Amino acid sequence: MNIIFGEEIENFKNVENTDLKLENCKKITDFLSQKNIVIYGGGAAGSTLTLALKEHGITPEFIVDRKFDVIKEVHNCKVFPPEKLKELDAQNSVVIIAINAYVIRNFNNETYQNIEKFLPDANVIEIGADVTNMLNYTKCEKKLRNGEPFNIVNCLNCGAETKCCGIYERYLKKIAKLPQERNITLSKKFDWFGYIMGQYCTLNCKHCCEHVPYMKNKTFAKKEQIIADCTKIAQASEFIRYIELIGGEPFLHPELAEVVKGLLEIENVGYVKIFTNGTVVPKEDMRELLKNPRVVLTFSNYMGQVDGKLADNITQLREMLKADNIDYVFSESKMWTDWGDFHDRGRSDEETERNAANCFCYNCHRAFNGILYRCPHQYAGIIQGFMEYKEGEYIDLEKTPPEKMGEALEAFENLKYTEGCKRCDMPYDCPEVPAAIQL
Repeated sequence: MNIIFGEEIENFKNVENTDLKLENCKKITDFLSQKNIVIYGGGAAGSTLTLALKEHGITPEFIVDRKFDVIKEVHNCKVFPPEKLKELDAQNSVVIIAINAYVIRNFNNETYQNIEKFLPDANVIEIGADVTNMLNYTKCEKKLRNGEPFNIVNCLNCGAETKCCGIYERYLKKIAKLPQERNITLSKKFDWFGYIMGQYCTLNCKHCCEHVPYMKNKTFAKKEQIIADCTKIAQASEFIRYIELIGGEPFLHPELAEVVKGLLEIENVGYVKIFTNGTVVPKEDMRELLKNPRVVLTFSNYMGQVDGKLADNITQLREMLKADNIDYVFSESKMWTDWGDFHDRGRSDEETERNAANCFCYNCHRAFNGILYRCPHQYAGIIQGFMEYKEGEYIDLEKTPPEKMGEALEAFENLKYTEGCKRCDMPYDCPEVPAAIQL
């Protein structure tokens, strides 16, 4: 078995120069276009790789997978058992492994063993996801240079937010209303946040990270407050990739359409993302706004936890989106983590700092009614009265002067931990639980 293009792929990931990246991509695609390509893995990774190859005019000969009798076909490519590899001419073929590393380990390197058994002289590219990223990078860079519009949903499905894709960020700055030169200190690190629209929801999820079912004296944030808070943050940051509207359920907010229109007018913001459980069908004005390419809908699938009218609404919303040709991110969320209550866990400062450094939600900033919180757990604990506001662990957006806001945001990003971290089970002690268990 000959592992190929390992060095070129590493160079692609590490180099910053766009032209060098494209040169590496071209070298690989030119080579692949002259070979018989077989993808090992018919799951999500294999599916996205198949599409990426086809968009470059490269159609895989076939796909192999241990579940060939279940999957059968991926994007019109037949799926066969691994034994099919022995029919290939090793010299003129390339096997691209498109399987999650965890799966490979879980099945005791079965993938490599089958390649060695059925095509021992095979040319193998080990990480199909890297090939997918390179192919997508080439396609997207050409689109950007040609001035073609992007579909941000496709970017998110490709992992652009978490990868901080350079092309995605350049495109956002191209479509955003960029401000003139600002003579104040700007935050370089602060580049997205979530705004809590209100504490009302159609669901009563036991493990809701914002603790919506447990809130007393529930309220909606006012349109003017939301727009003012978001404007202050955007003006003090180098660039805000997106503002995420969350709840509760954002579609319950009586002024949602006006809020979205206001946010789209703020300078220095790429797009607005609405996070919904899909149980509320938006009104006509909001329906039109969802067609805006700078508005992205993220749809969590909790169909298994609801019934009756709510289930009907989910179906109706999906049919509406399809009829209006609106793309959206559909999240098949099956498991959550239970962060626990708000008692002090008694950890040392070193342990708390380690936990915060490894917590995937520590950077999930939440703004609500003039205050910027570090994470949902901190917000929920303070709002419910289990914790107090501690100086330096939140930002008062109304009292902080505009010329000081950039410095405040930068310091906020550099916080090692907050009181909320001491009163949370994330990331090591929280059990996995089924998503959206209803009280």
